[in-house]
Amino acid sequence: MLPLIVIGADERTREAVTSALNLVGLPSPFKCLHMDYEDIAQASCSLSDALRCERDSPGTFTRYVEFDDERPGWKASVAYGPKALGPATVAQSSRLAHTGWTLVLAWGAPDLSAPRRVTEGVAEGADQSSIAWQAAPMLGANFLVDLSAEDPRGKLRYPGLVTVLTQMRERVEP
Repeated sequence: MLPLIVIGADERTREAVTSALNLVGLPSPFKCLHMDYEDIAQASCSLSDALRCERDSPGTFTRYVEFDDERPGWKASVAYGPKALGPATVAQSSRLAHTGWTLVLAWGAPDLSAPRRVTEGVAEGADQSSIAWQAAPMLGANFLVDLSAEDPRGKLRYPGLVTVLTQMRERVEP
């Protein structure tokens, strides 16, 4: 499985990703998980700095994410959490160039067929849940994962994410 970079994760999203990775049973230790990036710009700068350090002084910086020079992008899969989705919907940031899977992680995917009431040109109710559906195409997502979905059998936490991570483990790149 390629390293997983998580951008824009809040605390409960971090917990969900960590829990799902443990359930998938990745080789221990899975040191290829990076979850400390607030946004795409921070991830890009941090990874570029790491690459520059490695090229300037080989062997001084242990890096788990490599850059693919043939296909300009990081050899990694990227998951975008709730904090990264808003800017993606208004194209304030570009996606992180990578060769692996792209996931959009959301809490509570909306029913897009449900009618919304508009009064004097203003929609009633929060529209936060539809942001994931808007951001997914902008980020080139392979999967939109609803982290609040429950296993019908009641045995598995984060069943959608576990299913996607299992598929990612079996097929390295999309």
